[in-house]
Amino acid sequence: MEKVSVIVPVYNKQSYLGESLNSLLSDSSENIEFLLIDDCSTDHSFSILEEVANNDSRVRLLRNSLNSGVSYTRNRGIKEAEGEYIGFFDADDMVGPGFYQTLYQTALYHKKRPDMVVGNFTIYGGLLINLLKNQSSLNTKLKLSRILYPGLPFSLQRHRFFMREVPSCCNKIYHRDFLKEKHFPDYIKEDIYFHSWVCHDAKCVLEDRSVYYYYCINHSERDNLSFNHPTGDFMELIDAYYWALLKIGDSSLLVNELKKLQCQVFESFLNRCVYWEIPHHEKVKLIGTVYDYCLNLYPKFCGMGTDLSQKIFQIYQQYLAQNEHPTNDIKEIERNLSILSKTYPRHRL
Repeated sequence: MEKVSVIVPVYNKQSYLGESLNSLLSDSSENIEFLLIDDCSTDHSFSILEEVANNDSRVRLLRNSLNSGVSYTRNRGIKEAEGEYIGFFDADDMVGPGFYQTLYQTALYHKKRPDMVVGNFTIYGGLLINLLKNQSSLNTKLKLSRILYPGLPFSLQRHRFFMREVPSCCNKIYHRDFLKEKHFPDYIKEDIYFHSWVCHDAKCVLEDRSVYYYYCINHSERDNLSFNHPTGDFMELIDAYYWALLKIGDSSLLVNELKKLQCQVFESFLNRCVYWEIPHHEKVKLIGTVYDYCLNLYPKFCGMGTDLSQKIFQIYQQYLAQNEHPTNDIKEIERNLSILSKTYPRHRL
């Protein structure tokens, strides 16, 4: 059995695969398998992956028969993986040298293999190709953000970990037995809801913050996205929330933090409202309805304090002026949100 299987979903990433896969495959360990799964790319991604697979025996190349999305692709990878531990890597990100090998070695320190081993995570917004050249100097500037207290059972630190750890699957490896009955939900922001599930079920978690997963902001793609309409994905996020709640149970100590995360996700959508080309009264109504949702779900919700958030709050005040009081029936809010969401076409985020 391989030590670690790394699952890499790929869809139309030809511009980034060179640097990203170079960082991934730089790990010299022979006991790592890299599952590169192409999700029916329409650019030259698959031909790049073929060349990589031909030059590295540790690479297994798969291709979906239909474009099925990142959750399906990761779930397929879990079934195909042969490693004792399983990691996930996004095709436009990077990892520091020996990332997976280091996390695996950390797992070996524990007599009973941990369910999850966590590395460090940082957002990198510069050119990918410059990242490896400046690896050492960059790491010295980054704070090692240890969350867990060594020797203390994870059951006593679960809430602290869920509250502070980045809700990403990519800076972690998971024991294959722990993932047997788990899968990624087919919703946007799937990482957040998957993270809730694994945090709830994990019995032993270790961390090694000396190695880094680099989440690379793709400026060109981000800036070219079209935000001309409010998204129809609000209802999908509500469905995802209930999916996660079902997995962790509504009596879990993590429920309050899940509610907080849900509000943060909704606020990130509200922060796109400046791009919505819709009548102002409709914008006021939609923002007010989403704000009501957040306030009812998590009463301490108050926004991130940015200038844009203050502007959104001002629009919410207009909504309150038109409505004597906020809606406090969560089901009524969801019905209103469903109606508003269907009014406008969905668009890519």
